[in-house]
Amino acid sequence: MSSKYFTPKLLIAAMVVLIYWPAGFFPVTPLVERVNHARQFDNGDLHFPAPGIAVRAAVPQWLAPAVTSGELTLRLKIRTADLEQDKARIFILAKDNHRRSLVLEQHRNRLVIQIRKSPARRGYLHRIYLPRVFVNKDWLNIQLILSGPDISVQVNGNMLKQQTLPVAPVTTWPTDYVYSFGNSLGFDRPWLGQIATAQVQTAERVYDLKARALLQIRNPYRFERFDRVERFWNFAVGQATHDRNAVRDWLVNFFGFFPLGGLAVFAASGGFLRRLGWAAAISFGVSLSIEVTQFALPWRVPAIEDLLLNTVGGLSGALIGLALAVWRRPGTLR
Repeated sequence: MSSKYFTPKLLIAAMVVLIYWPAGFFPVTPLVERVNHARQFDNGDLHFPAPGIAVRAAVPQWLAPAVTSGELTLRLKIRTADLEQDKARIFILAKDNHRRSLVLEQHRNRLVIQIRKSPARRGYLHRIYLPRVFVNKDWLNIQLILSGPDISVQVNGNMLKQQTLPVAPVTTWPTDYVYSFGNSLGFDRPWLGQIATAQVQTAERVYDLKARALLQIRNPYRFERFDRVERFWNFAVGQATHDRNAVRDWLVNFFGFFPLGGLAVFAASGGFLRRLGWAAAISFGVSLSIEVTQFALPWRVPAIEDLLLNTVGGLSGALIGLALAVWRRPGTLR
């Protein structure tokens, strides 16, 4: 086949259509709308007679002070409606279904608490298993105290767990998570029951977590990242401190555009700066098309650092491509 079919411009077009756009738009995770059975009574109590969720759809006011001080007390007064429900999430502080800082679950008769204790992706959760907590459908008063590296759990005034971790877990928590009651944010871990009290106490004050002005009970419900627009404009440099996935994403965004930039310099004619400008324009344009389109894809989160890293990565690839071209054929850029 003639080499005219494999010109740099055609190869760039093929890479964009077959590699870069699919990587930017997929995997497609359709957002299924769910019937939300959660209810909030006039007295503020939350009731979950069937699968539902109540969400604080913005970053809670108490989270940053708690992370700074490393101290937090969570108080819940709950009553289960089903003693056999398993892996049912009563309360969760999370970014999505995979990134969590604090989880309280019912595993049949056990109360299970998951606490983030490390910024690493693997092994970042400390789990506490408390058996025979849900033995009847009476009200339970649960108090979780996190004070520096010390953890204690009380149920109905009885101390069920005390231990000390190597680190102060709350200080490792990201400060941009949201919380929900009665389910995971993905709506796949429903808990049936009632919540009469939900409070967080920091070193400064006590916060009512289920105040009507704070919670959303949307029906139908579908999970979307609530910080998508804010996330795009905020360059998340500090995110790597608490989420090493961010470092991985930055490396992928940077090095992923190396081939595009390296090939783009051969699609232009002229001198060094002209070719670099062409590579920058191609990298920026492709990345911009991806990030802008992601605003219309609720399962994706656009980010300005992706745009910047893609462009810088493309430029870096272009520099390497030009260096190789000059090395192999001196005088290429003349």
